This record gives sequence, C-alpha cells and structure tokens, in this order.
Amino acid sequence: AQSAPPASTAAPPDELMGDCFVDAFFENGRRFVCRLASIVRLDAARTAAELLVGGPLSVQRGIDACCVAILELVGAGSALQLPRPRAVAQVPHRGEQVLVASSPFGLVSPPVFQNSLTTGVVSNLVRPSRDAPASAVGLVLVDARCLPGAEGGAVYNAAGELVGLVAPSLERGDKSAVELGTVLPVHLFAVAAGLDVGTNPSPPALVSAPASAALGGARAAAHGGASAELPSFPLASQRLEAPALVGALHSIPDWRAALARCYDSVVLISINSSWGTGVLVSDAGHIITCAHLFRPWCAAQTGTKRLGLRHSFTHIHVSFRDRPGATLRGLPARLLFCSKGPIDVAVIQLDVADPVAFFGRPIALAGQRPLAGRPCIAVGHAIFDPSMRLTSTVSAGVVARVVTHPRDKAEPAILQTSASVFRGHSGGLLADEAGRLLGILTSNARHSDGSIIPTINFSIPLAMLTPLLEALDHDEETQGLVFDAYDRDDAELLALWRLEAGLDPPPELAVQKPALPADSRFAEFLSQMSKL
Repeated sequence: AQSAPPASTAAPPDELMGDCFVDAFFENGRRFVCRLASIVRLDAARTAAELLVGGPLSVQRGIDACCVAILELVGAGSALQLPRPRAVAQVPHRGEQVLVASSPFGLVSPPVFQNSLTTGVVSNLVRPSRDAPASAVGLVLVDARCLPGAEGGAVYNAAGELVGLVAPSLERGDKSAVELGTVLPVHLFAVAAGLDVGTNPSPPALVSAPASAALGGARAAAHGGASAELPSFPLASQRLEAPALVGALHSIPDWRAALARCYDSVVLISINSSWGTGVLVSDAGHIITCAHLFRPWCAAQTGTKRLGLRHSFTHIHVSFRDRPGATLRGLPARLLFCSKGPIDVAVIQLDVADPVAFFGRPIALAGQRPLAGRPCIAVGHAIFDPSMRLTSTVSAGVVARVVTHPRDKAEPAILQTSASVFRGHSGGLLADEAGRLLGILTSNARHSDGSIIPTINFSIPLAMLTPLLEALDHDEETQGLVFDAYDRDDAELLALWRLEAGLDPPPELAVQKPALPADSRFAEFLSQMSKL
C-alpha cells in the first residue's frame, strides 16, 4: 500500500516576498502592518482540486488556490493580544449550515462590503484521491456566495467553530468555473496556524436565536470593550469558547406565514412601457418605491424645483397581483414625490374615487434595527414581463451587512443582503421573518462588464424612510418640507451609495510601514512595477 501524501507543508516565503508587508484593516478603523511569516501549501487540497476540475490546477490572477498565508503583526500591532478561533474538531457533514464572513471586492468601499455575512450549507466534500477514506477531505464545497475578494474569508459552523477559509474560485480546463464555493478545510492548516481544535463529537443542532445575541459580544469588544483594538469580525474578534456566533445561523424559516402577511402590500407599477415594484404604506393609497423608475420621465417643476412628470401622456398604473381575486387591471396613480437626492425613493398615490375597494393592507413596519445575519426575503415583480401576469417573485437570504451613516454610526444608511435580486425588483419589499418592512430594494452590485450580481444588492433601510412615511399623514406644507430635505445634496451619503466611500483609513489612524532594506528584491520589484 502506498503511504498517503502529506496534507500540508509549511515553508518560509521566497526571497522576493520575504520583505513584503501587508496592511490589515480592522472594522473599527484601525490599520496595522503585517509581515508574511510563512506559506502553508495544502497538498491534499491541491490534489482534491485537480480531481474536481479534471486536470492540472490553473492559477487565476496569480493566486495559488491551495495555499494559506500566515501573517504576523509587526510594530504597534505586535503588542495586541488577539485570541485565536477554535477549529472544528472533525470534517463537516453535507447539509450542515455554515456562515461565511468575508470582504468581497477588497478596498472597493470597505464601509459597504467589509466583513459581510452570508449563509449556506456544505454541498459536498472532495477527497484528495478517489481511494482515500471518507474522513480524508481536501476541499469543502458550499453553496454560500464566495465572490472575488472573499478569498481568505472565515467559514464557521453553527457553534462558531472555524470550518475553513474561502479559497479562490476554481476553473475547469474548458474555462468554465466550478459553480460552488470552495473552502480550504481548517484541519489542513490548524497546526501550522497554531489554532485551538474543538472537541464537539458531532455537528451542533441549528438554533433560531436572533443574530443580536450572536454578534453582540463581539461588536461590544470591538467598539469600546476591554480591548478597543479588536476587530469585531471574523477571526480575531472572539475566543469562541462560548458559541458567540450561535444565532447568526438560523434554521431555515418557513416563509409562507411571512408572505401571507405582506404579499398584498406589494404592487406592480407600470410607467408607460417600463415597470417596477412598490410597497403600499398607508390606507390613503400611498405607495413607496424607487425614484430611478420615474427620473427618465421627469423634469424640475417651476416654483418648487422638485421633480415631476415631464409630459401629460406619461401614465402610471398600479396592479395588486398578489391579492386573492384581485383584478389585473392597472389602477391609475399620480406621482407625489420623486427624490433627486442621494436616497433613491419616490412616493405615488392611487388616483381612484374609492381606493379602499381596490387594495389590501398597508405593510407592517419592523420594530427594531436590522442586524447582520438576520434572515430576510426580497419580494418584487422581477425578471418576467408584466404581460406574463405572474405574481411577485420571492427570494430568501440574510442581511449581509448593515452599512451605517457616514456622520452617525448608530444610524443604518444601506442594507446589503444575500437574497437574489433582479431587474424589476426595484422598489420592492425587503421583509423580515414576520413579513414586516426592513427596507426598499434599490440596486445591485455589478461586474466590470455591467452584468448584475444578484446576491449582492442594496436596500434603503426603514430608518432612512421613516421621516418620509410620517410626513404622508400631514398637510402639503409639512410634506413639502420633508420632500425638500430628501432632495438636498449629501456628498458623503452619495459616495456611500456609489461605493466610493472609505477607500483610505482616517489620517489619525494611518501608520507608517517599516522601511524596506536597501538590497530588498521586493523593493526593486515595486520600483519596476511603478514604472510600467
């Protein structure tokens, strides 16, 4: 019998990389410098990956898919006492639920993307060879989203134990990508990284505690606890001896009850030949939706300077397609407000003599601040042309990140979710497990070729909509004051929505990198690159 190949081998970085330094950005705004201490080559993961793609493993963007880098804090950061996570004691089981914490797209707007959460399940386990025992796992496949920049992100189980790290995406010989996310299992590098290993004999049962209990302790430590230097998530944020992440993973909700409470509040909006979605918010027939649905048809009005419909032949119709027995005939509506400010919101109102006879219940509002990891659903008239006469489309996910206001860190400004959102969802409902409004769907992140990324999308949180909703119960003068407030320019908020915010750390938190040796090959390499 042949002896099994080593699972991993640790080696110091080569001469070129030996002098390089790496910036480590913490969520609380601190930045520290690390040096590349060692590289762990995961041989078992490489052979498993080659079996998976059916040939030699290609290297994408210069990244070796089956290596783990060990970084060491230097300078001021070397004094930090960062606790290590606990590694899972055994390989995960298929179907076991996992949570992924990562920062997709790198330094593209860290306030929006840093330490985003998403959930999924273990889809399959790949052995390093066909005749290897079932317990010998080289790669873990998950159905959670693993986007560019997520490489190295932490993958946890329901007990808060580290399952592994997100690997770069794999590509087959025909250039097609492996459709599932690939994870480097922690047992391959736990010893080299000095990680504690858990002792759970079997996968823990899933729980349904709210995410606030899951992340509360970690957030407190990161933003004013005993060690203010700690990041809040993922690896160095907690000891994980107590299951700090329990609650960030939920048993899969049965969304039927939630939909029964909210489906007749979601409407199809038609503007001439285009369409979108809206949410009924009052007994007077007020519907909240996205301003970008109307801006092509609008112009600034004389006097108020607010946006209004440019032509009298622009018609707005509303259909309640989810209400049992509802007519498919579009009811006329008028544009009450279309924001030209950074918040993409508009209000229309049904223009019928007896509106109560036509529409269902206004949406109920969520009573608490949304938290990362909370399950949610996106409801809207997406993808399919209205002529197909379908009801609204539903997709489920979690709140991946709560992006706070640039000037008020206690105020949510954007909700990022992992629910699939498509064309036509604009103005649709983001709801919690009880079918209550968490926010209004607005937009997706996009690839460089312009195609949307369905599982990275953004919503206006209820907190940003509350002044507008409250104004609808008042007279026109009060409404006008609120409308004007939404129309005001806000460069910081606009930069946040455009994913242009936070590219550099605050000056007071910046640190100086150690000087490279005069004969450093890495310094020579950087000099050559700067001349290209």
